Amino acid sequence: MIPGPFSYHRPATVADAVNLLSTLGDEARPLAGGHSLVPMMKLRLASPEHLVDLHGVAGLKGIRRDGNKSADQEQKDKAITEDQRDQVKEEVQELTKKFENIASDLAKKREAEVMEA
Repeated sequence: MIPGPFSYHRPATVADAVNLLSTLGDEARPLAGGHSLVPMMKLRLASPEHLVDLHGVAGLKGIRRDGNKSADQEQKDKAITEDQRDQVKEEVQELTKKFENIASDLAKKREAEVMEA
């Protein structure tokens, strides 16, 4: 099956990604790989109006679940400055909060749909 229509966005920076996701609200879904969004779209189980592709965001390269620890180590190794480390930590925190809100909103919406059925 073919997914429904959607607008595709490819931000270049973390700030652009956060801004897009904030501006587009519930109708946007981040696309970062490693999840089942695209197969769900093909089955029409998910139909976001906007996809925000995070793959090309340079500020997210190499960030893992332990991104803050990695940033600390990079700063200790003098690979990045203290200011850069702090910026990475702040951006990771912003994205984490945004994605937690999206997941929470999706869960609430799905629960309401199930309860109505």
